Amino acid sequence: MPLKDKLNGPDPERQLVDHCVAGDYAAWDRLYRRCHSPLLRSIRAIVGPTCDFNLVEEIEARVWYALAADSARLLDRFEPERASLNTYLSTIARTEVGGYMRSERRRQRREQVAARRVPAASEGSLRETLQSIDEFVRTLTPREKDFCDEVLLSSSPHESDEGFSDANRWQLQHRVYRKMLKFLDENQETPLSR
Repeated sequence: MPLKDKLNGPDPERQLVDHCVAGDYAAWDRLYRRCHSPLLRSIRAIVGPTCDFNLVEEIEARVWYALAADSARLLDRFEPERASLNTYLSTIARTEVGGYMRSERRRQRREQVAARRVPAASEGSLRETLQSIDEFVRTLTPREKDFCDEVLLSSSPHESDEGFSDANRWQLQHRVYRKMLKFLDENQETPLSR
């Protein structure tokens, strides 16, 4: 720490952070009022000027959550001698943007894969699907059929699953799922990947 800073006392930004870490709600309010606008500008600069404002607000909310989580552990890591508080928050925002973008790419890939597997439903294909479901249900044991009818295919599953314990419900769901995968693999032209 430079001599000038030692003579002036503790850094005011660090003091504010210490009060926040200690649980002072007024300090959190001061921190928010002080850093809100610069943080929004930083996030806009990171994600690009043409981004949706909802995305900017989403990232900002993630930054504030990250700062407050785990008894403000991340906020407590702030070191005023390395960077200003706004720069520190901007660094956290960059990390949050990266995580958000990665999760969005994964979600889009999953949706693309699902879209390729699910053909558009026509009346004929809907009839075939219903026949396939009936054919699949006929392969189940009586208890699995009851579970399928009362829980999995019910319009209100939470009201009708009272006859099954949690362990039994999990076991039946797992067995039906495995049998369904096997049934689909045997009855599809191209096997489904697991």
